[in-house]
Amino acid sequence: ETDGSRAGEVDDPRLRDARDARDRPQGYRQQEREQWWYQAPPPILQELPKQQLWSKELPAELQAWFDTLQGHWLVGEDDSPLRVTVRLHHTSKASGEKSMLRASFYRTDRAGVWNEDLKIRFCRTGCTLTLSDGTLDLIASCHSWVVWRREGQCRHWFRGQEAQMLAQWFWTKVVVQGLWLEVDLVDSLQARRDAEQGLGLLSACIRWRLSVASRRSAEGAGAGDVWARVDLSRSLVGDGTVESLLCALQAGGAQCRRLSLRGCRLTAAGLEKVTEVLRAQLQPIIELDLRDNCSPDGCTCSEQVQEAWLRASSRLIALVAPRVSSERPADRPLWLALDLESR
Repeated sequence: ETDGSRAGEVDDPRLRDARDARDRPQGYRQQEREQWWYQAPPPILQELPKQQLWSKELPAELQAWFDTLQGHWLVGEDDSPLRVTVRLHHTSKASGEKSMLRASFYRTDRAGVWNEDLKIRFCRTGCTLTLSDGTLDLIASCHSWVVWRREGQCRHWFRGQEAQMLAQWFWTKVVVQGLWLEVDLVDSLQARRDAEQGLGLLSACIRWRLSVASRRSAEGAGAGDVWARVDLSRSLVGDGTVESLLCALQAGGAQCRRLSLRGCRLTAAGLEKVTEVLRAQLQPIIELDLRDNCSPDGCTCSEQVQEAWLRASSRLIALVAPRVSSERPADRPLWLALDLESR
């Protein structure tokens, strides 16, 4: 038996690469990731102040992306050493060429930088940005997570380690199964962190999943409306996150059929905003849970707060409850969970 030592072994450089490839498991080891994870970019790619776009003829939405894309990004999942730095590249005035965004790709585990220019593509529906053979997804992307579409596949850029880790976690909790979109965020500290930091990754993940589902439906892989089952129980995300999540569902064409908002720290004003968002929904809700919101910490609420909460709840229930009629006898009744006792 041996202890795994290579003492006395002849180090033949001709066989070194083959031996390393044989001994290395698939993917990168954790200790190797730790060596490149926090390494600074090459000196030629150090952070520069963001610069304004040269053209004022583009839509305001695209103008904002020229400012958002500048800076450092992590490319791919957390085991990828690929990085990219985007800067506004100025050409000489004598050449007559306009300035452009340039992406400089590099790897943290080896030397070398290669550049690619971002281009503006005009089409029938508007204009967008392209990089190599990929197109910027303006619907799914946000300021901390950028999605590039390429021949049915997606390449992801993340603004830092935290955005990368949170987005990858949301991938496992926001999934499309058939014609159902499952959003399972029970007791989710990640959803609360995303809300506190204002990263917008949860809404971006929902838009991304729905856009992929709509593309597959257009290609014949499926047809019909996507229904959503949303469970935010005890996540304490607050009014703004619930509203933005429901807006992302409606923007993607999904109908929220089951909604659990138990312990989300909703206020009466937030519930009124939820009602306004759901007013444009075509399908009724069949499950609704609003418990532990008026007094999430178990403290005593004033009578005014309780009355405002009950008024907002009654408006929401009257709006989303299924309508029973002779023409639609198969509609399921509304399953409702609501706190009615006074504290």
